[in-house]
Amino acid sequence: MFGWELVSGYNFGWMTRIRPVPKRKRLEALRHLTAGGEVNVEADLRAASFLRMFRATRGLPGGIWWVRDGRKIRAVAMVRCSKGRVGFLHHSPAAAKGVNCEALVELVRAITHKALTDGAFMLQSLLDENSPRDADILGEAGFEELAELLYMRRNLYELPESPDFSRWSFRNYHQFKEEELVEVIRLTYQGTHDCPRLSGVRKLEDVIVSHKFTGRFSPQWWWVAYCKDRPAGCILVNRSGNGHSAEIAYMGVAPLFRGQQLGYTLLCWASNHIQTKNIGVLNLAVDARNTYAKDLYERFGFQETRRKRCFIFLR
Repeated sequence: MFGWELVSGYNFGWMTRIRPVPKRKRLEALRHLTAGGEVNVEADLRAASFLRMFRATRGLPGGIWWVRDGRKIRAVAMVRCSKGRVGFLHHSPAAAKGVNCEALVELVRAITHKALTDGAFMLQSLLDENSPRDADILGEAGFEELAELLYMRRNLYELPESPDFSRWSFRNYHQFKEEELVEVIRLTYQGTHDCPRLSGVRKLEDVIVSHKFTGRFSPQWWWVAYCKDRPAGCILVNRSGNGHSAEIAYMGVAPLFRGQQLGYTLLCWASNHIQTKNIGVLNLAVDARNTYAKDLYERFGFQETRRKRCFIFLR
């Protein structure tokens, strides 16, 4: 039932206690997922938020599972998948009150393998930098660390002077075929320094679907830049869930056009169009090892707001 036949190395005492959480108990389980055995208002609010996120992925691989020892909850894990076949794993904090780390490792293994069996291609988990015990849990469960992600933001109320756009032509999602977008993204992946471990791992069609579900898909802000009708790069921007900000789902430049200020030009072009729609802030995430992109974003006025460690489990 749970795909345990795919999992080896279990303490079967804990494994036999892994169960999907009944619907009526989901909020209780998600409180534990956010704060372990602690009871407070913040845990209640975060649990309600997690439940809304989970319900929004109904019909896709994933679930909310727990391990109980009698009446006590020892570990909770949730997987919610996007239509791009990427699952997002959340679990009880390893250092929180009442959490059994051995049970948590087994639970993470089991729910991960079930999600992959049900059709997810990859699972991802994001951790704060000060969560070493959670990193150990993911490592023991078979996850690998992909990257340290820098989250950056820029106020759009005052933008730098725009460069000369005349060398380039721009088409948005309504003006090009999706096959063209697949091709330009394929080109931008060549020699990339942004999470290179994932380059070529997933079907680009799935990658594009994932980008569409980063925030609220905004096709009018998905731009491909051309030089004499030759695709040179792209910037894909979506409105955030709150409606008042936007986020760059992806930006890349084809190798032939690197070193020609196209990245800066794409940022200017997109920001000028977004600004007219009462969007005050633009957000993004970038691999900390991608120093070229980081320097570009800082030159454009982005500022780092936080860092996360990204772990993945590939099919």
